[in-house]
Amino acid sequence: RTSAALAIILLAERYGVRPRTEPLPCDRSTEATDADAILLIGDRAFQTPSEPFAETWDLGDEWSRWTGLPFVFALWAARPEAPFEELSRLLQQSRDQGTERLPQIARREASALGIPLSVATEYLTENLHYRLGNSEREGLSVFRNLAARHGLIPKGVDLVFAESLA
Repeated sequence: RTSAALAIILLAERYGVRPRTEPLPCDRSTEATDADAILLIGDRAFQTPSEPFAETWDLGDEWSRWTGLPFVFALWAARPEAPFEELSRLLQQSRDQGTERLPQIARREASALGIPLSVATEYLTENLHYRLGNSEREGLSVFRNLAARHGLIPKGVDLVFAESLA
C-alpha cells in the first residue's frame, strides 16, 4: 500500500492527476488490464511487462528528485507498550546479519528472479538502506503529511521513533 500511496501522491502533486486505482492481483499478468498505467512492486518490478508502456518510473527516484529526500518504503513499527530494548536488540542483530550476507542473498535472488547478479547486488547495496537516519525520518514525515492531506491515512497520526532503533 505504501507504493500505491506514493504513486497517488506523486501523480496528484506533480502532475495534477487523480487516478482511479484498481488492484492487479499477483496471479494476473500485466496483459490482464486495460489500464493506462500499472504499479509493479516487489519481485514483479524486476520483470519487464509484456505490454510496453510509454514511461517507466522508479517511485523512490521520482520522490527523491521531487523532495530532495529519501523515501522510506518499509520500517518496523510497534505499539507503545512493546518491549523496545529487546525489540531493538533483535532487530539490529537481524539487520546486521542480513547486511553481512548481502552477496549470498543477491546470488540467491538473482537466480530465483532470472536477473543478472549485478542488478540484484546493486539493488540490495545501493537502492536499499538499512538505517533510519535524519533525512529518512524527514522524508517519512513529509510523506505522512501528504498522505494525510490526500486522505490516504488519518490526519493527526504522529510518528514517534525509538532512538535505539535508528
